[in-house]
Amino acid sequence: MSNAHSTRGMVSSPNAAASECGGAVLRQGGTAVEAAIATCAALYVTYPHFCGPGGDVLMLISDAAGKVQAVSGIGQAVKDISGYEQGIAVRGPRCALTSAGAVAALDSAWQISRDTMGGQRSWASLWEAAITMANEGYAVSASERFWLDFCRYEKDPLSDVFSRFCADGALPDVGALRRRPDPARSLQAIATRGARDFYEGELAAEMVRGLTAAGSPFRAEDLAATVARVEAPLLYDLPRWRAGVTAAALARHEHIAKHGAAGAV
Repeated sequence: MSNAHSTRGMVSSPNAAASECGGAVLRQGGTAVEAAIATCAALYVTYPHFCGPGGDVLMLISDAAGKVQAVSGIGQAVKDISGYEQGIAVRGPRCALTSAGAVAALDSAWQISRDTMGGQRSWASLWEAAITMANEGYAVSASERFWLDFCRYEKDPLSDVFSRFCADGALPDVGALRRRPDPARSLQAIATRGARDFYEGELAAEMVRGLTAAGSPFRAEDLAATVARVEAPLLYDLPRWRAGVTAAALARHEHIAKHGAAGAV
């Protein structure tokens, strides 16, 4: 293992092709936020087993003066929660009860970049590389194939979803070129018509029709109510740690701060 160093900026993500999309933005003079948006857009194509516009995004953005802003792209719960008296299903159309805040968060971050960081890239341009990869193809990663194999047991109950990851009915090999025209169309709509199209426009209407037909409680007003919050980050005063701080360590530190060392484990 080696450490990467740079005095001009760097991009890190779980997929090399996606990181390269962000790196290209930096080399062209883009801001760190613009690079992050391009990387996220690319991950929606190249890392579909973990990332997508149907998820959430949390960002910490610091400017040159050290001012830090938190962008919370966490979706809101649906209004109609009737029929859930016995709990929430593990899988299926009724298992998700919150909207997706990712696109709204990326839009808020883009606005911050333009307003306070001198960002010059258009919203649409930051999605171009991802759309090109979705249309022309990308190399299936070992991670994607691993999780497809791991989730084989869901192939029958979620056949319509699983089929989206297959090529001619078979799982793709690692390194195989895979095209994703349907996601390309959705990303193109977000790029061309703006982020709110995902929540209030033609793309939102199409999603609501599909969700309703599948039996989901989501309605148009649920998507329209989705916004990202830009606020001051949560600060936690910690001593210097030699290793990573885990949730357990945080809890222990808080316990000691309030009650002393007695009883701490």
